[in-house]
Amino acid sequence: MAKQVTAKKIGRQGSTPGNRVTFQVYDASETLADSDFIFQFNNDNVTFSPRVVETVMNVGPSPVTINDRVFETGRWELSLVGGMPTDSDTVTVTFDTAADGNVFIELRS
Repeated sequence: MAKQVTAKKIGRQGSTPGNRVTFQVYDASETLADSDFIFQFNNDNVTFSPRVVETVMNVGPSPVTINDRVFETGRWELSLVGGMPTDSDTVTVTFDTAADGNVFIELRS
């Protein structure tokens, strides 16, 4: 597995502001889409709509490109002014050297 959810704050309305999901993507390039954003909430499924890439923590030795924006090795991008809007419900993560990738991405709805 090259991706996992490391933290989430999801309510019944998965696309309301304030809902957040943090993914760790490592060892391979990935596209986060569709089923990656469906979560259990009180025995029901809630769909999370990623509208903003809020935080990027590149902790691996490989630079990473997220939705066409490059983040250097060892760089933490903590956004307090709105983050990086997404154009769709898909987040594309590509490492320069896939086997060396390790990034945490916090998404906000």
